[in-house]
Amino acid sequence: YYQPLFSHVCRMVYSPDMAEDIVSDVFLNFWQAQAYLNVKTTYGAYLLMSVRYAAFAHLKREFRHDSLDNPGDLPLPQTEPSAESIMLYD
Repeated sequence: YYQPLFSHVCRMVYSPDMAEDIVSDVFLNFWQAQAYLNVKTTYGAYLLMSVRYAAFAHLKREFRHDSLDNPGDLPLPQTEPSAESIMLYD
């Protein structure tokens, strides 16, 4: 199941390393929570939906992360040069 799941997530997050982490985490949670005992559909369908939701959660966290592209985060330019910059310029 790994290769198709990895390929699917890689197309969603555009990062092979992140896709590998997401798929590995889904497999780990699937095993630790013993979710395989409660699967009503096929394992492939269950895992595909699990990695899809995990990738969406990752993208949601990534887009919520504040970046420097936000103009409110940029420092305001100084209107007057500092004394140090005047001395360095001279």
